[in-house]
Parts: sequence; C-alpha cells; structure tokens
Amino acid sequence: MNLIRTLATAFLVSSGALVAQTLYVPSGASGIGTSSNGNVGIGTSNPSTKAFVYGTLTVDPSALASNSYSEGIRIGSANNGYSIVNFGVNPANPTGTQANQWWIGKNGADNGFEIWGNSPGDVFHILPSGNVGIGTSTPDSLLTVQGIVHVGGSSAALVLDFGGAVAAKDATGNNRNLIAGWSDGNLYVGPTSGFADTYLRAGTGNIRFSLAGTEKLTLLSNGALGIGTTTPTATRLHIYDTSASETGQWIADINGGYNNGLRVRGGNIYRTDSVFYAGDKDGLGQGLTVLSNNSVGIGTTNPTHLLTVNGAVRAKEVIVDTGWSDYVLDEHYKLAPLSEVESHIKAEKHLPGIPSAKDVAEHGISLGEMQAKLLAKIEELTLHQIEQEKRLAIQSEQISTQASQLAAQTTQMSAQAARLERLETENAALKAQIQ
Repeated sequence: MNLIRTLATAFLVSSGALVAQTLYVPSGASGIGTSSNGNVGIGTSNPSTKAFVYGTLTVDPSALASNSYSEGIRIGSANNGYSIVNFGVNPANPTGTQANQWWIGKNGADNGFEIWGNSPGDVFHILPSGNVGIGTSTPDSLLTVQGIVHVGGSSAALVLDFGGAVAAKDATGNNRNLIAGWSDGNLYVGPTSGFADTYLRAGTGNIRFSLAGTEKLTLLSNGALGIGTTTPTATRLHIYDTSASETGQWIADINGGYNNGLRVRGGNIYRTDSVFYAGDKDGLGQGLTVLSNNSVGIGTTNPTHLLTVNGAVRAKEVIVDTGWSDYVLDEHYKLAPLSEVESHIKAEKHLPGIPSAKDVAEHGISLGEMQAKLLAKIEELTLHQIEQEKRLAIQSEQISTQASQLAAQTTQMSAQAARLERLETENAALKAQIQ
C-alpha cells in the first residue's frame, strides 16, 4: 500500500534535555492517540507493557550524523543489575514464563553476558574477564564447554597452533596436556605427569598407526600386534618386512651387559658385535650361543663345530649323512686274520681302526664315522664267521667221510674176525682128528 506520511512533532529526552524529533504516522491516521492504560502502543491501543509494538520494529542508526557504534537500542540495568531481552513471550501475558522461552542480556550476579532458556538453562555465558562458557556459567578458561563438542563436515577440523594443546584436569585440578603441538615442530600425545596410566581405546575395533600415508603398526582387537603388516597372523607379535637390507630387519642395539637384552621368562636374548646369546639371566653357557662363523653352542659359549652341545641330547630320530662300510664286503678287501687282530688287541688294548679311550676323551667321536667303523667291524666279524662256517662244513664233511670209511673198515674187521674164528675152529678140529 502506498503510504502518505504526515508530519507531527514529538519531544524525547536525551542527556537530560528536550530534543525535537520528527514522528511520521500513516496517512489518514490521527497520528497520536491515547491508550487505555497509560502505556505506549504502536499498532495497538491496549499495550500491555510500558512500550508495545504490534508488528516489526526497525532501528537504523546509520542516518545519524554521529555514525557512532553506540547508536541503536540501549537497555539499562534494573536495580538487581540484570538487563534482559526476552524472546518467545505471550503478548497477552508478557511477564509470565512460556514454553520454549529464551533470554539474552546482562547477568546481574557476575556482570557477564548470557543466553539461557527455561528448558536448557544457561547455554552461553561470557564473564567480564573474557572467559566464554557453553553449558556453564562459570568458565575458568577462554572457552569452557560443559558437555560434548561435535566438529562435523568433510572439511571440519579442530586446529591447534604451535604451542597449543588439548588438556584434561588431573585429580588435583591441574591441567595436563594430552595433545600438544610445540614450537619444535613435534606433536606430543599423552600427559607428562598427573595421571597414573594412559589408555588408548578403540572399543571393539582395531588400532592402526600410519606414517607418511602408509600403515606401519596394527593392533587388532584380539591382541595381535603387526609391524609392517596390516593383517598379523601371529597370536601376539607378527613382524614383516620385504627389505633384504639390514635396515629391514628387527634390530635390538642394546649395550651394557646381558641383563639389558630381550628377556623371556627370566632369561634373555641379545647380541654383541659377533656373538648372539640366548641364555639364563644369571650367566652365560646355560642357553644358546651363535658365533659369527655360524657355529652354534648349546650349554657352551665356545662351540668348536657347527653344533656343539655340552650335555645330553634326546631325540626320536637322528639322520647323519656320512660314508658307509660296504667296502668291507668287496671281494678284494683284505680281511685281517684273527691272529693279527688278537696281536693288535694285546698291544693297543682296542680294536684296529677304533679310537682309544684316550682319543675319545680328548677329541670325542664322530657319530656318523663311528657308526661306519662299528659296521665295518660287524661286517669283518661276519666274514670271519662265514669263513669259519665254510671250514666247519668241510670238516664236517671230512668227518662224515671218515666215519663211513671207519664203518666199512669195522665191517671188514668184523668179517675178518668171524673168518678168523672159523679158521681157528676148523684148525682145532683138524688137530683133534690128527691126534
């Protein structure tokens, strides 16, 4: 609607003086009327408060010559120090409390600025010191939030400048930095003091650490830790690296004695420049020693062979690759006669080709070589038995032949004896006849 404005004159009080101002009212209106209750009303003849505007109220101080930041709506303080603007009131009962009603203004108790509602209570509070509180009226720092802070959006972030930190209060009320970015260019996570333990929690998921865009360490929810692998398959620790250089290996560079090594159930594993040890924590020689020439010692720190064991060895099976004694069974093998073996035993007190007790005490024996030598003696003994069996067979045959010959001779002698007996009988008869 096209508004035709008429002019009237009103008088406002400013700095204790009467100042003439211009008041414009809609065309055709009387401009100034009398309310029913002595209050001032714009758009209503029955204002419920000292000043009541029925409609939209606009304040535009830009047309003033002073162009000062102090121009605009000014609200003084009540006797109790409060200065409040109330939103969501019921025009019929503006002094009553309504649902979803909000207040904004000066707090008379601490002279701070606050926003609060009849349901959430104190939402936003600024103290004269400049401390800002969200959800609390007593902020003890530049920003104090009583509740959960949500930072959302694809590009949202909580940014800390160098020297800034995210802190938590300890049991004594002191702030302890949890995440800090110092001017040295480093990011520090975890308090330096004030807390007994520091926990990193991931709920039921996994914890993963990345460096330069690559995942370096993975801790699965089942407790398996992977270094260099995102899928550790070991029960507790899985270290994986495809590098063939020394930098790709697991290195424990610890000096200061065997007690500073990797200890497992009271023992430890460690390495010097040339020797690797895995032994008892109270001394060496009780475990495993590996020299730089790959010689392994068990129960000794000075292995003289690829494997030296100072103690008993128990195994279900031992396989030794060595030479064997089939040469004894060759037809050209010269088998020493037993008389020669007997002479050697009497002189040396051990079998030919077998080390003496003194040699074994000083140098030990080669398991494979000794087995071959023992087999050679068994084969030699077998050959002697075969030869003896052959001789016994010949002797048995000779004895059988001699027995047959003796039986024949016995038969002949029996026949001759019978014949002789008959002759003697006949001779006796002849003699009797002659007489």
